[in-house]
Amino acid sequence: MSQSTANNSEHSESKQPREEAKTFRVYLGNLPSEFTEDDLSLLFKPYNQIKEYKVFKKDNAPSYAFATFTDEAESQSAIKDLNGATVSEVQILVEAARPPRYGFRYRGYYRGGPRRFYRRGRFPSYARYRRSSPPAEEETRALSTDTLYVSNLNYIIKKPYLLELFKDYNPVSAKVITYGGYSKGYGYITFDNDENLKAALEAMNGANVDGRNIRVKIAYEQRNTEPADENKEE
Repeated sequence: MSQSTANNSEHSESKQPREEAKTFRVYLGNLPSEFTEDDLSLLFKPYNQIKEYKVFKKDNAPSYAFATFTDEAESQSAIKDLNGATVSEVQILVEAARPPRYGFRYRGYYRGGPRRFYRRGRFPSYARYRRSSPPAEEETRALSTDTLYVSNLNYIIKKPYLLELFKDYNPVSAKVITYGGYSKGYGYITFDNDENLKAALEAMNGANVDGRNIRVKIAYEQRNTEPADENKEE
């Protein structure tokens, strides 16, 4: 074999893409707002196969984080051990991270589904007309006489727990609003009469439930135009 042939073979071998080690991402939700990466490091101290982790914060909202494991068994063990654990008097949510909705971006498209991109100054016509204020219909909606709106709920709260919280006020029914099987952090609870509704509103607004001060107010009358599959009862 000539020297040029040997060099070409070495060059072609060097151009072959390297296989990246498979990783397993874990999502942590409902973290305390003051949670830091140092706290996350302590939380994952018993686990050795962690490649990286990061905490994300939003104003006036619980923090969340992602951790990347190099070993699937250890990632599953962390999920099993930490899901529902109490951190700073708050129960956290730990589960396997979902894959990106559209896959990987490639030249303006996502594998798994195309997506449109617009250059600066070129937007679809409907994007140019933004409504600056809610429609008059929203402002004149009547208040409910038997239903309360409850928000800032812990994401692990389900319908039975919500009924239990208000049991002293004879609730008739309750629902926690979810999207994709996960709580959106708010719900509704219905009472048998106006007196119980007012008593629950006065007693429970601002109450501390699982490390959060819940917000309770009288709900608006529900419309029948809401899509059936957008908000599901849990």
